[in-house]
Amino acid sequence: MALCYSRLALPIIKRFAVLNTIRDVARIAGVSVATVSRVLNEPDKVAPKTQARVREVMTELNFIPNLNARSLATSRSGVIGILVNNVSGGYYARIVDSIEEEARRRNVFTLINCGNHDSDDVMQAALRLASRQCDAIIASVPFMDDDVLARFLAMQPNAVLLNCISPLYRNRSLAVDNRYGVRLALDHLYQLGHRHIALVIGPLINSEVQLRLAACREWFAERGLAEPALVEGDFTAESGAKSAEQLLTRDNQLTALFCFNDHMAIGALHHARKAGLAIPAQLSVVGFDNNELAAYSEPGLTTVAQPLESLGEKALILAQQLIAGEESGDQPLLLPELVIRHSTATPA
Repeated sequence: MALCYSRLALPIIKRFAVLNTIRDVARIAGVSVATVSRVLNEPDKVAPKTQARVREVMTELNFIPNLNARSLATSRSGVIGILVNNVSGGYYARIVDSIEEEARRRNVFTLINCGNHDSDDVMQAALRLASRQCDAIIASVPFMDDDVLARFLAMQPNAVLLNCISPLYRNRSLAVDNRYGVRLALDHLYQLGHRHIALVIGPLINSEVQLRLAACREWFAERGLAEPALVEGDFTAESGAKSAEQLLTRDNQLTALFCFNDHMAIGALHHARKAGLAIPAQLSVVGFDNNELAAYSEPGLTTVAQPLESLGEKALILAQQLIAGEESGDQPLLLPELVIRHSTATPA
């Protein structure tokens, strides 16, 4: 639909910078000031055609919303901080992308801080984001214990905790059901006939690694199998390759490896092929995450797919609920799924 103003007049308007307020946008777009405000702050409440018309006028006028004024009026900045380890490995990138996508739908701005490897890093990053008046923070905290979490939440009450398995904070924590994911992987190997299975785990400081390891030991004990051999990696492909080398050197009867993330699994595949093993005839490998490389590894990696996009979307929604002071009950664990490719088979 054509707008009800002359495009020839807009260069003149912009040149003299006369029409640069929300009232000017409303008048030219033919809507109320309240409607323009809703487009900026609550776009879900505005019809798509009206949103498009208002945003086109904003673009034509080079209208820039005054976030400081909005902050003074609402006591909110409209900004949510995101604290993650990194965005280069695929895992956090998928979470951050989904948070960003949901934030755009809700007209929320985000500030992303990376390089947070331990509790001290997160606390320092949270202070930096608090100084920028973030309304809430979404933080990955798998290495924080309850005492540190309490200090963190005292600093930022509107915090959403990712990868947090503490029972004390279930109303603001989002995590995948790691125990269920472990059982998907090990049941698959067991059904194929594998009984000599070793583990390549992540850093034991990570609470999710601890939970997965406990679930593995529980699974082995239930089936009367010996305690599994394991090597601690650091979630990188290089550590996966080195861990696989150690495990295969230590026990030549191994028929399968379960790795606690896909990067380590791909590293393990690389070492096994280099060592002359046929995959999956002589060694089956299962990963965890279903990252962007899993389908393109050689062979394609069987893995436990985490619903990371859903995790990010739910995190942004939960953050806004906390900002609004809405009550939220305990958050359910998200269920992973097994993706079977070509890295697993019946042992020879």
